[in-house]
Amino acid sequence: MILIVDDSAVVRWQLTRQLEAAGLGTVHAPEQLWEARELLGFGDGETLVEVLLLDLVMPQTDGLAFLQELRGFPHLSDLPVIIVTSLEEENELERVFAAGANDYLTKPSLPVVLAARVRNLQRLARATNERKARERELLRLTRDLQQARDELEHLSMTDSLTGVANRRSFEVLLRRHSAPLAAQAVHSA
Repeated sequence: MILIVDDSAVVRWQLTRQLEAAGLGTVHAPEQLWEARELLGFGDGETLVEVLLLDLVMPQTDGLAFLQELRGFPHLSDLPVIIVTSLEEENELERVFAAGANDYLTKPSLPVVLAARVRNLQRLARATNERKARERELLRLTRDLQQARDELEHLSMTDSLTGVANRRSFEVLLRRHSAPLAAQAVHSA
């Protein structure tokens, strides 16, 4: 899903039309900022938004303030954001990228440029989501392996019938406690 946050109904309509014509997926362009916050998962921490197109100058809130608020949510820290604005000042560019934007387009933008940049950020978002899913799977597998290792260690140290510590358990305990004594004896001599 592509989300457009802009105070101008004309700009929202134009961007939506261009993105839908390019076949880039579902586009949402809510009128109210609270609707955008809901779609981004400000309340529940989950979102289906892949790319956000954000206006820089809006009456309700400054685009940079909104971007900084958005970056404060862990699930949105990697969300690709394109600032779409009529401002072209160099110091604005620095502030936009410092706040966490991924790209910057001036209004009006060529449809082919807009589509190409959104498509590239969609690929980035999908690759990032796949990487995060693989990381979660690796963490789950690591926990499972640790649990299996702990269980095997317990089984190797106790009698399966009585549950009492076995000879291996005694030997491990003896080595653990005798090693410092052996080291101390070597230093004493």
